[in-house]
Amino acid sequence: MGGRIKYCIRNCIDRSQTCLYLFYFFSVFNTSILFSQGNSVVFSHIDVNNGLSENWIKCIYKDSRGFIWFGTNNGLNRFDGYKFEIFRKNDSDSTAIADNNINVITEDNEGNLWVGTRSGISVLSCETYKFRKVNLIPSAPLICQDIGYITAITANSEGNILIGTHNGLFYLNKKTNSFRHILIDEQSCFSQLNSITAIAHDKTGSFWIGTTNGFLIRYNQNSNSFANFESLRDGNTRNGSITKLFVDNNNFLWVAEQIGLHLFNINEKSWNYDFQKRFGEVFRNLQITGIDQDTENQIWVTTDGKGAFIIDQTVPNLLNILNIPYAEGSLSSNGLYSLYCDKSGIVWIGTAKKGVDFYKKNVRKFRVLRNLPTDPNSLSNNDVNCIAEDSKGNILIGTNGGGLNCYNRKTREFTHFFSQPGKSNS
Repeated sequence: MGGRIKYCIRNCIDRSQTCLYLFYFFSVFNTSILFSQGNSVVFSHIDVNNGLSENWIKCIYKDSRGFIWFGTNNGLNRFDGYKFEIFRKNDSDSTAIADNNINVITEDNEGNLWVGTRSGISVLSCETYKFRKVNLIPSAPLICQDIGYITAITANSEGNILIGTHNGLFYLNKKTNSFRHILIDEQSCFSQLNSITAIAHDKTGSFWIGTTNGFLIRYNQNSNSFANFESLRDGNTRNGSITKLFVDNNNFLWVAEQIGLHLFNINEKSWNYDFQKRFGEVFRNLQITGIDQDTENQIWVTTDGKGAFIIDQTVPNLLNILNIPYAEGSLSSNGLYSLYCDKSGIVWIGTAKKGVDFYKKNVRKFRVLRNLPTDPNSLSNNDVNCIAEDSKGNILIGTNGGGLNCYNRKTREFTHFFSQPGKSNS
């Protein structure tokens, strides 16, 4: 059975294949092949019991070879669909990763993996599978010291890499293979403008930078110049930190900050106020931990405390996905910490304490109808004795001690019938 399970996961991760889930895969990976009630988004799950080094998943990345990487506070995890391989710091090995505390992961155009830790950058060679540490040198005359904690990293289509730290940015020019330390505020290392929280790159090759004090700044790599945009708050400077930046397929910039979620049209250089009117209140004061786009162009947003959201702007429509206690296939937690949508259609979500949830549309074909103690619109009892279909297509389910259940397949609602002594029509 173990071989079949591994084969199934490998196929699910492989971009060129379609995964057909086997029944016993889900029993091993703590999921069900059946849909949870009232929710068409059904997740599978992996955690420390399956080989993860830790259940707090800080970042996720899928490389060009198809491996899934999970960053934790207890090492870097590589998942090949069969098993995990964990990379940890080893003081006696100069080719080991710099630190076990992993913050961010990306890949350069040669297939090397860049891993940002609290102790600098480690680059994993795609050929030797050995790490090398990147020596980040602060620029004179300030000689900033707090450059080891890596907060953000991204590589653009030209292969140039921008790295965010507590004391400014480091820019790698791929052609010259040279690093440059960049301070947005050149007067002080510890200016909040130099405390970088998020980085993204757009289709023009420009980098977008978020700071602790809430400034959104555009960096033009060709001219080595910055431009910043003012607040949405009637011209007042932002008070909250920008937490996430993401550029979608339409070259719109998604900006998450402590007061909500905003959308900026890069081509037109304007904020999308229609989006704000429609969805602004939903995301107000939510702690957004991830933004990404799936293969159907839907935007996924993860939060710490309110689960995940799926935004379909073509309708428009917003779906909030929450943990449903006792429901198989539900999100493991509403406390979500990381997000990654891969090109094969799988959405990977890292939780703060419960490992990884992952979802792929149309993979799991069955739905579970079961008793959920917190949901009155569920099966009255899980001990089922008989099943029949009436003339209207409703499913009649007889239970042992829970009476008769009538399930309307169109509305997905239950009607319960119980024996009531003294009533002839019960």
